[in-house]
Amino acid sequence: MAEHTAGEYRIRAATPGDVPAMVRMRLALQDHMAARTRSLWGMSEKRVANLPRRYRERIADQAECVLVVDHLPSGAPVGMGSAAIHHHDDYAPAQSGGIEDVWIDPEHRGKGLCRALFLRLLAFFEEQGVTDLLLRYADGNEEAKTVWTHYGFRPTLITATACLGDVEAAIHGQQRGENAL
Repeated sequence: MAEHTAGEYRIRAATPGDVPAMVRMRLALQDHMAARTRSLWGMSEKRVANLPRRYRERIADQAECVLVVDHLPSGAPVGMGSAAIHHHDDYAPAQSGGIEDVWIDPEHRGKGLCRALFLRLLAFFEEQGVTDLLLRYADGNEEAKTVWTHYGFRPTLITATACLGDVEAAIHGQQRGENAL
């Protein structure tokens, strides 16, 4: 996929040399989501330690498109986005495109970078014949909700989490109320 330059930014295919910056951005994304969603599960130390290997694998995988946004004056990566083709024989459609790990550093937002990055990911899907897309964002992440609903995504499945003790307390509390009736 060819580079795209607009003003002081360039969007290009990620390389193994970008992995440290991508890990930094993925951890920033995790912190961003966790600050907005108290019940969001965190990444284990093992998952964090495996991020570099996982990004190197994704960069090498032909079924994935991993992009980086460079700030040309500083030479630093300031954003990233990735897309993956998922094949499944137990759903229709038999393949879908997943949008994953989209991040623009806060000081570079509001410049159309997310839109430009997203258009590049869409071009990847078009080239691969993918027509159905899927993405996930944390409940409470209003920035993500605003962007993705603006681009036509609508919630389909809800993933809910709870601590066992909280569920048991709620059930026992309901039972006490029901027994009193």
